[in-house]
Amino acid sequence: MKLDVAEDRGTVRKILFLGFSHGPYDDRLYYRQVVRLLQHYDDIECVYAGRNPVDADAEPTIERYRVIGLGPLRTRRERLVGYLRLLRLSAKERPAYIQASDVLELMPALMVRLLCGARVIYDSHEDWFNSEYEYSGRTARGFLRGLRLRALEVVLTRFATYVFCTDDYLLQLYRKRVFGANRVDLLRNFSNVSLVHGHATPPGTDDTLKLVYVGGVDEYRGVAECAHYVRRYNAQSGGEAASFDVYGPHNALVDDLAHKKLIEYRGFVSHPEIMEVLPRYHVGICLLQRIAKFERNLPTKNFEYMSVGLPVLTSDFGNIARYVRTAEAGLCIDPANYESFRRCLTLLKDRSAWLRYSTNGTRATQSYYNLDTEIQPYLAAFQKEHREQLRPSTCEG
Repeated sequence: MKLDVAEDRGTVRKILFLGFSHGPYDDRLYYRQVVRLLQHYDDIECVYAGRNPVDADAEPTIERYRVIGLGPLRTRRERLVGYLRLLRLSAKERPAYIQASDVLELMPALMVRLLCGARVIYDSHEDWFNSEYEYSGRTARGFLRGLRLRALEVVLTRFATYVFCTDDYLLQLYRKRVFGANRVDLLRNFSNVSLVHGHATPPGTDDTLKLVYVGGVDEYRGVAECAHYVRRYNAQSGGEAASFDVYGPHNALVDDLAHKKLIEYRGFVSHPEIMEVLPRYHVGICLLQRIAKFERNLPTKNFEYMSVGLPVLTSDFGNIARYVRTAEAGLCIDPANYESFRRCLTLLKDRSAWLRYSTNGTRATQSYYNLDTEIQPYLAAFQKEHREQLRPSTCEG
């Protein structure tokens, strides 16, 4: 990918993106942040410093973006060595900004701040306490791990120049006085509509209804439940009335579902590629299970479905449901209720209903659920005039 660059760039400002928890071509970090920054500013260079990239040569090349591996970063010893390499790199590169995209990256970001005066950007996409606690099955060990992460945020967030977060719950959380954040803004996972080059078409009367899920698969994300619902729906229909394809990282659960022929596993595809794939389907699936973490999450996939005109079939709680209902872009159901699932599939076979949800979703992403609008506060954080004068966030008790 080649970006237009002004000939007289002046002094180059470097942004160091930490990658202890994310790869160099992570959807949010790369496609939503790095690419947009380089398109917006001609005096910025982005440097990824994190875990060694895998098959990096297969990823897109882009001017003014360098990828530097600090090691595998799997064990405690490897991470310690990575910290030392990071400090040497920072002393050499002298970045103007350093971005942490994980709570565990806040400490190394602070070390770089102390070493060379870089301004810290904290891009948080998780309620780290509830994430650890819920995924542990609400065990005492998970509670203590989550408490540790929350304590790290309380201590270290105050050293960040900006905090960005993905949902309204996190926005209110980080604005509380105890975090001491200088400024907090939303950067929700809205769709990158510039990548949309085609739109879904409604199913014919006798067509198989093609369902699709994009993203990670685990016991909480409702993929297994949906797969069993589709099998049951087909058995009751007396044929292949619906199909279910899954795109995402490979793991044991994916293997098991594919082996039992409950899903068609299509592998992992990059962010731009998934926008080319989605228009082949009829319904986008996001039936997350009801846990505290997902009450607040705002998954990217629903907005991607909407942007290509796929009606969304999603869970009936939290932010997952709120944005779909507001846009009238799909149907929200109890993810544990098969009958609701069956009724929705029957409804979505109706051309007029399908077109209504499809049109509403496309309109919503073009008007306000889109990255072009949402990215503006993030881009503004790197303006030169913002470096010395920052408007403090409204703090709550």
